[in-house]
Amino acid sequence: MKKFIKWLLMAAGLLFFLVIAVALLTTDDETTEKTSAQSETKEKEPVEETDEETIDLTEKYAAFAKSFVPKWTDETLELSDTSYAYIHEHYTLFPAFEKTDIAKVKKMEDTSVSVKMLNKNVTPYYKRIVSFEGSVVSIEEMPLEESEDTVSLLHVIDDAGDSYQVLLFKGSGDILEEDEVRFWGAPLGPSSFENVSGGTTNVQVFMGSHIEKLY
Repeated sequence: MKKFIKWLLMAAGLLFFLVIAVALLTTDDETTEKTSAQSETKEKEPVEETDEETIDLTEKYAAFAKSFVPKWTDETLELSDTSYAYIHEHYTLFPAFEKTDIAKVKKMEDTSVSVKMLNKNVTPYYKRIVSFEGSVVSIEEMPLEESEDTVSLLHVIDDAGDSYQVLLFKGSGDILEEDEVRFWGAPLGPSSFENVSGGTTNVQVFMGSHIEKLY
């Protein structure tokens, strides 16, 4: 009888250890599965965009100009690195939407720069704000593809017969052909195009900041 009880106790002890071992193995498996599931979840989570991947909106109009200028001028003019940097640096002025920015542009105007100086060599004046007035020969306004922005393209000629092309990334208001206007902008360089008389018209191209109708 004593032997039987001793055997029974040994069997009970062995069974107890087996139960503990199975429990430990089950816990390890659940932990491993949980860790694996967490890892898979982390891998599936979308990666947030970094600042480097986010579009720099301060460069938007400089980038527009870089793309638009060669097309508009039939590849006779490209946006210089100096002009790109200047437009980028003063992104609230090209174009100027707010009244405070329009006033700032007018205050920045360099009245010492003439069109004759630009015709001679425009390079020293890439980082200047200049202003000219004249009559609108032609004007186009259109929405930019894949953008909520508007682009206005103007050809203006003054009383001396000098021609200006203005690239303005905003609406031109109530300005129409033959209206007298004044514009403010940064010179981008010279260009030319064939006119209706069969000759060539030489123009100075500007990144427009603002334009106003005089009468």
